[in-house]
Amino acid sequence: MGLCLALFYLLPLFLSAQPGAGTRHRYEPTLEFLNFKGDQCFEITCKEADRAFSLRYWEDASLLYRAVKNCTDADQTRRHEMNVRIEKCRTTAENALLQKELEARMATSHS
Repeated sequence: MGLCLALFYLLPLFLSAQPGAGTRHRYEPTLEFLNFKGDQCFEITCKEADRAFSLRYWEDASLLYRAVKNCTDADQTRRHEMNVRIEKCRTTAENALLQKELEARMATSHS
């Protein structure tokens, strides 16, 4: 419960340390997540990470999935599942970057 909120409040510090953080759009968490005070840290944080992923905030989703692994209600199986999701975030972000690079090259070659 408190760990969930503490991890979220540390999230902007991690993001601000990333190169180009000043130009990137900020992920806006839901009020449900920000106001959560229950014992189901895993469920609420995982739901928020899934939302970030679906909105294409892969770095934020990855950080939230890492936070999920620290929830006291996460067992070994759930932690492993988060590792898989973290890898999926990394792969998806890399693929999106490669796609943008390809599109830029194509646009340049057609000019």
